[in-house]
Amino acid sequence: MTGRRGAIRACAGALLLLAGPAAGRRRAPTPGLAGRPIRAVVIETNNVFDPGLPAESKRIYRAANTLHRTTRESVVRREVLFEPGAPYDPLLARETERNLRALSYIRRAEVTAAATADGGVDVLVRTWDSWSLEVVAGFKRVGGSTELKGGFAEHNAFGRGNDLTAVYTSAGGSPRSRWPGATASSRASTTSTSF
Repeated sequence: MTGRRGAIRACAGALLLLAGPAAGRRRAPTPGLAGRPIRAVVIETNNVFDPGLPAESKRIYRAANTLHRTTRESVVRREVLFEPGAPYDPLLARETERNLRALSYIRRAEVTAAATADGGVDVLVRTWDSWSLEVVAGFKRVGGSTELKGGFAEHNAFGRGNDLTAVYTSAGGSPRSRWPGATASSRASTTSTSF
């Protein structure tokens, strides 16, 4: 595990050097925290809409938040490149932010660190979800044959970071009583189910 962490740190450092000053918005790391032992890593996941903002406090946004399952802490934690007991490295914190933002169902990620009274560091990882439910609809008429398609695709099913797709297709004017596109997949494996 130590060799892998060393390789990750080296890659993160090389990426920052190659990116240069035009790499976009950067926050200055908190001085004096690098190398201190991490005491705790706290994960905070936030829903798609913030009802605390006047523009997002309307009933439709609250209903959408009710329908959406917030990303689970375990899904966010698997992208975090450090753990309690390890020395705090600001480069790993920035790489963790990039890893989280690369997920299609996370729209924003922040990693912040604060010194503790005992000389350690507490790290807060905050994420904000994206809307991950898509409606699938289609109509096609070719040479006297009609195809209708309807269903949904969820890219963060049950907050677990898995894709779930269910599509009903009717071809040639007669509906088929099956769901040919129903699949469930995760990062580690893909399972396909036909009804």
